[in-house]
Amino acid sequence: MKKFVLVFLILGYFIIIKNLAGTKPLVLTKENSPPKVIPPAVLKLTWGEFKNLGADFLFIKSLVYQEAEAISKFSEQEWNYVYSVLEASRVLDPYFKDPYWLVQAFFPWEAESPEKAIAFLKKGLSYRTWDWTLPYYIGFNYFFFLKDYAQASKYLFEAAKISDDPFIATLAAQIAYKGGKTETAIAFLSDMYSKVVSEEAKKSIKKRLDALQGVLILEKAVERYKMMFGHLPHTLSELIDKGIIKEIPQNPYHTPYYLKDGKVLF
Repeated sequence: MKKFVLVFLILGYFIIIKNLAGTKPLVLTKENSPPKVIPPAVLKLTWGEFKNLGADFLFIKSLVYQEAEAISKFSEQEWNYVYSVLEASRVLDPYFKDPYWLVQAFFPWEAESPEKAIAFLKKGLSYRTWDWTLPYYIGFNYFFFLKDYAQASKYLFEAAKISDDPFIATLAAQIAYKGGKTETAIAFLSDMYSKVVSEEAKKSIKKRLDALQGVLILEKAVERYKMMFGHLPHTLSELIDKGIIKEIPQNPYHTPYYLKDGKVLF
């Protein structure tokens, strides 16, 4: 009997997936709003012992919604809908990894909501106690998006304890000691680039990496200038005039680098 029920559920599961793939039930028009999401507490009662299957279904629903729409043009209301679906999936099965991954892949970047991503990931810490990626991503979001280096180092230390990865421990120590030093940011982003799956996120990280590489070149040039002349340059063009560098690096954000109080900014 149990085997029959299992087969029935699996068949039903793939029928749902097929229907989702073959139709566009979630495509929006200008006149419509995103569909309503049933409160997670009600969903728990509805799905009962099959709540893991329900979590899978909701996760797939969020993916189909994102496939059907142009993510780059999502409104705040649409992002809130995706977040609500993923939150419902998380409540049904808080051990399910994929909703955490999807929130991290899109909300700090495309949705420009790192705070939401942090809040979502924190909810998984007490469940996925073995998963070092949750505190790692939380630490990254605090460091990269919010510039909160104390919180960043705190969660990176937690990730290092779980993973036993000396690189993460080193990052945490550097952030705790030096704050937003450029070399630390480059090391952090390079590691993130190698781990992230989303192509859009990769593009965003690569762009920031290239910009910071330019900052690092100029920072080192400013240091050399100070050692040679005993004072900081007033403008970056002085670095070229004195033969320390041949040219100012190109900024991928298409805004010029400049000096302010001895710091390279853009």
